[in-house]
Amino acid sequence: MNTDLPKAFLHRVEKIRDKTARDKINQAIKAVKKAESIKEIPHLRKVEDGKGGISYRIRVGDYRIGIRIENNLVVFVDVGPRDKFYNTFPTILFI
Repeated sequence: MNTDLPKAFLHRVEKIRDKTARDKINQAIKAVKKAESIKEIPHLRKVEDGKGGISYRIRVGDYRIGIRIENNLVVFVDVGPRDKFYNTFPTILFI
């Protein structure tokens, strides 16, 4: 799939101190790039924003990656620890 990795998203990944978690997140990003359809993305779930919009999250251990899929383009929106991730996602749609 085609992907868009905004600088703000990459900056958030770099700020993760746990190297193992950061490596797993990078592996998840690579898995999304390799996937040919949405069904091939591991640990993917729909998340509704309450306004009719649909986003997705990818579970990576105790971290979550927030994405939007539009016309076969995966836009990486947010990443963070599970306990804080849902405070801002999916309300922030684009960085």
